[in-house]
Amino acid sequence: MNFGETIKKIRTDKNLTQTQLSEGILARNHLSQVENNNYVPAYDKFFSLLDRLNVTFEEFLLV
Repeated sequence: MNFGETIKKIRTDKNLTQTQLSEGILARNHLSQVENNNYVPAYDKFFSLLDRLNVTFEEFLLV
């Protein structure tokens, strides 16, 4: 599984919309591009997404 698919899988498993996950972190359309592997967010944005998902980096790697 790749980066964007992993973010999307965790988000959908937690029943979050793209808007809910991206709010205050990045634009919803940027999250859509992340999930489609067309955009890679900056590290701070990435870790903010993981924090909102309540997932550690180590857990992210194991999904």
